[in-house]
Amino acid sequence: MDAPDPVAILSALGWQAEGPITPVAGGWDNHLWRFVTADGRRHALRVYRAYEGRDPAAAAHTAANEAAAMNAARAAGLPAPAVEALSDYNGAPCFILEWMPGVPMLDALGSRPWRLERLGREFGRLQARLHRADPAGLRELRAEDLRGIIPDEDLNQRVIRELSGRTFCHLDYHPINVLVDKGKLSAILDFTPAAVTDLRLDLAMTKAALLVAPLPPSPLNPLLQVVRRLLARAWERGYRLEAGAFPLTPLFEAAAISRFVVETRRAVDEGRGWATAKDVAAMERAYERALAAAGRLRTTPEA
Repeated sequence: MDAPDPVAILSALGWQAEGPITPVAGGWDNHLWRFVTADGRRHALRVYRAYEGRDPAAAAHTAANEAAAMNAARAAGLPAPAVEALSDYNGAPCFILEWMPGVPMLDALGSRPWRLERLGREFGRLQARLHRADPAGLRELRAEDLRGIIPDEDLNQRVIRELSGRTFCHLDYHPINVLVDKGKLSAILDFTPAAVTDLRLDLAMTKAALLVAPLPPSPLNPLLQVVRRLLARAWERGYRLEAGAFPLTPLFEAAAISRFVVETRRAVDEGRGWATAKDVAAMERAYERALAAAGRLRTTPEA
């Protein structure tokens, strides 16, 4: 799908760029541009991609929830973008956000791996602080939402029975959605899935992203596997230092891994991304281990 015209969008919102509007990689769900206004301030223009058959009201609700999440994070003193405008353009929700400085943490570690322990601990401490933010105004994660995250119905029901607490959860907290600037964590991005739910689910999603998500093809992958394990340990240490405990359980780990298995298998079947059938098999083994630790026989997640 072709990207919309950012000049037309800004004009419709009553904004004007001073100089070029630069496209930025915005992920699967968003178009993203960077621009500067006449006062010299930098901003991001983000537009939700319009999917065929997507309910405009549901998309608008998702955008409003993301704005509420960013506002709540900022109110807690966390480095989230300021929401400067929220509207829609041809039915697609769009944001104008404060431009946050830095590069993804993953890139920062790739260029300066000796910072892994310190940044990993800071990464964990920042998530613990996020879990203390006031969740008022955020959507509640409902049973039907969990079915989209945890495909296996029996596992889904076990998780629902275990859910407790009302915590601000990012649900996509990983080293691509956290920026580093001048050697320090500078921003948390992409609050699209944020919700009020059990913090163990948020921790499980992060751990699965750190340890189970497939790596792009590289001769350095054996080394990267070691690095990702070290990063996961530093993250856990940092979270414990800030929160006093790390309550993740195998049941929630299995739930998060099941989501990654299904999404990765679908990507492989559709020829998207770099994952392979070998990656899916490795993730399924991780899923089996988590299920065994949770006291349950193997059940392969179905697409």
